[in-house]
Amino acid sequence: IRNNMKRLKDPITVYGVVLGFSPPSLTRTEEWKMSISFIDETLPVSNRARAAATAGRSTPNNNSNNDENSSVDPRELHVPSVTLVIFSKDKTKLPAVRSAGDVIVCAKVILQEWSGEPQLCARRTSRISIVRPR
Repeated sequence: IRNNMKRLKDPITVYGVVLGFSPPSLTRTEEWKMSISFIDETLPVSNRARAAATAGRSTPNNNSNNDENSSVDPRELHVPSVTLVIFSKDKTKLPAVRSAGDVIVCAKVILQEWSGEPQLCARRTSRISIVRPR
């Protein structure tokens, strides 16, 4: 996503696994707003984080004998994610996300930049579907 952020103006379709979400809240303009964060594997992961993950390291400093990766910045170990923002006049039209792990399909959403980070924004023509494992 990040590489094409400046060039992409057409609606896109994105699939992901929900990491977290905010419950619907009423905005000043009397619309409902909901945010959903989900894994976006198109975002880059640093080489050091990839190396630490490959080596099975779960903490930044675990007394490994390899000095090169002994102090991985915790920010480099984050899961690459993107946030989808949804607005609706009708609260019942917002997606029914129940928990992290739900799979989300976002069709016809717009990619934009917010505070220097990629963000997805749903429009009236967007379609959001939630799929849950059985």
